[in-house]
Amino acid sequence: MVTRRSLLLAAGGAVVLAGCGNDDEAPPPVPAHVMLGQLVAERALAHELSGTSGLRRRVAARSSDRARRLASAIAAAGGDPHEAAEPDSPPDPGAAAARARAALERHVGALPRLSGSLRALGADLVAGAAADAAVLTRAAEAFPGTPR
Repeated sequence: MVTRRSLLLAAGGAVVLAGCGNDDEAPPPVPAHVMLGQLVAERALAHELSGTSGLRRRVAARSSDRARRLASAIAAAGGDPHEAAEPDSPPDPGAAAARARAALERHVGALPRLSGSLRALGADLVAGAAADAAVLTRAAEAFPGTPR
């Protein structure tokens, strides 16, 4: 015979077990962590263009400025900008276009995870990185999917 007590114990056990296990959604990433990836990408672009002249030198300066702004925002958000690795290879100006595109992709990918003033910063970073990527990319490669 099933007693009221055994039913209550079974129901309580079911409630406890229902609370165990994995959550379906992961917590959103901390903005400082998201911006670390952006900082790595900007530092890589500035590094590839170090020692260049002319237009490439101006792109390197803009990239360095974006990296400084990101480092400040990371620190203000409670992160450590020194966690973003510095490039340890010799500069390769030939890789700058790929680095510019990678930085642009990082900035665009970060936008949905940022809010408030960080989102405004992110939008500004996208605009600057897009302009620099366009400058460094040959016309035939400017937009993915463009017929040749």
